[in-house]
Order: sequence, then C-alpha cells, then structure tokens
Amino acid sequence: MLPKGFRVGSINAGISNKKDKKDLSLFLSDYPANVAALFTSNIVKAAPVLTDIDILKKSKKISALIANSGCANACIGKDGLKDAAMMNAAVEKEFALPKNSVLCASTGVIGQRINLSGLGGALKTLSETIGSSEQQEIDAALGIMTTDKAVKKI
Repeated sequence: MLPKGFRVGSINAGISNKKDKKDLSLFLSDYPANVAALFTSNIVKAAPVLTDIDILKKSKKISALIANSGCANACIGKDGLKDAAMMNAAVEKEFALPKNSVLCASTGVIGQRINLSGLGGALKTLSETIGSSEQQEIDAALGIMTTDKAVKKI
C-alpha cells in the first residue's frame, strides 16, 4: 500500500526492446517530499546517478521519480547526461513541477543510448492514469524490472 499522498503509474514507452513490457514508471508525491539518497562510491556512475547527485545539491524537496528499464543510460558520456536531464525536464513540464524537483533512475543495458522518442506521449498518458491502487503499485514495480524474477514491493 502506498503512503498517503503518493501516486504511481507505468507504461510501455518503447525504451525496452521487449515488446509489450512496461518500461517507464513514475512515482509522484502530491506535495514536495523531503528526500535523502545513497549513491554508489564506484568511480563509474551512470548519467541518472550524476544528474540526481547534482539535483540533490540544489534541493532536498523532490516531487517525483521517473524510472525506466531496458536501458541503464550508463557509459555513453554527455549524451547520457542530456537524456537524463531531458527525462526530468519532461516530467517537470507535464506535471507542472518546479525545476530540480524530479529525480531519474535507469536500469538495463549498459553502453547504449536510451530511446526517448515515446517519452512525451507516455508522460501524457501517465498524467491521466496514475493513481494509488494496488494494481498501479504492482505495475510501477513491473516497469522497473530487468532480470528480477518477482515483483518487489513493501
């Protein structure tokens, strides 16, 4: 069960090469939430990790997390940083959220550029369909699964 004031959703945005798989999940707080994060100490950090570290230096209030599966957005240089920033900005725009209030996460294939061609339409659909039902919570968990064998939820 989601905490009060949180909504989630998931959709197939064409990021994963697995057809019909939910591959983009959104976790949205109705009110800016206090946030803390723990990141890898590895010298190699994916673009979403670097982007999120930068955002959390500027703000401790976060309204959303956008997460995808199918592509880790890792080890592709400046393009990865641009794509992570574009994901965040698109969520901020679609949900009328303040700048630096969205974090992103990516999991999946390393060394490949993320396909964001369907992002705009996916976010529009998510804005109309997110909610707090148990099925939406399961769908959001499915949207960030890669090699997992079972849905992880609290």
